Amino acid sequence: LTGEVARRDAEAELSRQAQSAAALHAAVLRSELEKHRSLPLALSGDPDIASLLRSRADAADPVNAKLEGLARQTRAAVIYVIDAGGRTRAASNWRLPTSFVGADYGFRPYFINAMRSGQAEFFALGTVSGRPGLYLARRIEDDGVVV
Repeated sequence: LTGEVARRDAEAELSRQAQSAAALHAAVLRSELEKHRSLPLALSGDPDIASLLRSRADAADPVNAKLEGLARQTRAAVIYVIDAGGRTRAASNWRLPTSFVGADYGFRPYFINAMRSGQAEFFALGTVSGRPGLYLARRIEDDGVVV
């Protein structure tokens, strides 16, 4: 009988600890998501990005550098800008062999939905990395999307 009571008490304590840990992990995840959700919103008003999307020139190095710094500071996997035709004009990974610059992402649901409704979230495998990720996108007027 004593052993059974001890077992039940131990299970109850483990259950309380697991619930507390789960609540803490959920709060951290929510905080991280909210931080990353604010990036596309903030960048959608950036005048350098708007100017790049409106121009025909490929002089994107200042925007690439800006995105690279932001990605490093916020620990975002990649931040990139797609024009209205679906072509990536600037990306935080611009220096890497796996750079998104020049890639066509016009077929991706997050691009299509952001162009249609102003913003989109989409969980999918990366076409380049093959890793799962949450894509957060925001339309920049009718000129393109920041992801």
